[in-house]
Amino acid sequence: MVRFRRVLTPPCCHLVFSHPLLHERPVLAAMLYPPPATIAARLAAFLTAGRASKAYCIGLNYSAHVSEMRAMGMGGAAPRPPTTTSPPAAGKATAAATPTLFLKPSSSYHWHGVDGPLRVPANVELHHEVEVGVILAPLPVTAPAGASDDIVGGRRRAATAAHIRKADALAHVVGYTLALDMTARDVQAAAKRGGKPWAAAKCGDGYLPLAAEAVSAAEVAVDASGRPALEVVCSVNGVERQRGCGGQWIWDLPSLVSYASSVCAVEENDVLLTGTPAGVGPVVPGDHIEAVLRVTAGAAEGRELKMAFDCVEGEPVGVIRE
Repeated sequence: MVRFRRVLTPPCCHLVFSHPLLHERPVLAAMLYPPPATIAARLAAFLTAGRASKAYCIGLNYSAHVSEMRAMGMGGAAPRPPTTTSPPAAGKATAAATPTLFLKPSSSYHWHGVDGPLRVPANVELHHEVEVGVILAPLPVTAPAGASDDIVGGRRRAATAAHIRKADALAHVVGYTLALDMTARDVQAAAKRGGKPWAAAKCGDGYLPLAAEAVSAAEVAVDASGRPALEVVCSVNGVERQRGCGGQWIWDLPSLVSYASSVCAVEENDVLLTGTPAGVGPVVPGDHIEAVLRVTAGAAEGRELKMAFDCVEGEPVGVIRE
């Protein structure tokens, strides 16, 4: 179902679309995707838009990361909201009945190559979490970028998509990018102990480093279970800390898109972070963090997206200044 309402998307930065991405998609799920050239046009529109909307973020989507979070005293099954969806076949018996979802605002984006070094607030323990970022479109990617049928009182309103069916989910996937979900772990732990929301641990300015490039959905294979052929790696000071792939996800991509859109509607330039593999850990001023996203099957097999940041000390956060 597609519905429409007014959307305000703040400016972020100006990017240059540098990949033609016009190759023919290979096999699997071919019927679920529109022509690759159409996807490429929508991807180019995202990268040159100069703005980004909200970020959906999925937690606990790798079994090994679930285990390490429990070891930190922050695990356990997520609350089970009303749903008609049964747990995915690839999930574990201890997995949540629905995905763990939280949001990051547009002010959290920190664009690689544009926004400079990564600032570590002086009063928090900031952890890295490398993730696949999925670029979403509210209208199926066959529609022109920016299209909308909602004109009220002479004003055009941006399209949104709510309650997307799993069968239709991949038609809303424009491409894939590389992301870091930076997390104030001590703030998150304290909030969980107190039974409070932990938005302050996730929503800080610059807490979402994002690559200023992307790979077309048409060039990445998706297996029969709905998991893309992508691998992510994160290293700090030259030492690998995290490595994971789409095949290890507890929740498949169509389920994630469908669930997220049922909580709050997909808007133009939304990004869906799909969870982090085990190995999360702190960064401090003086550290150098590197991340890689690698395509392991499909027309873009072997292509890599990379980010690298020097970490510097930032202003204290979560304080009341007189």
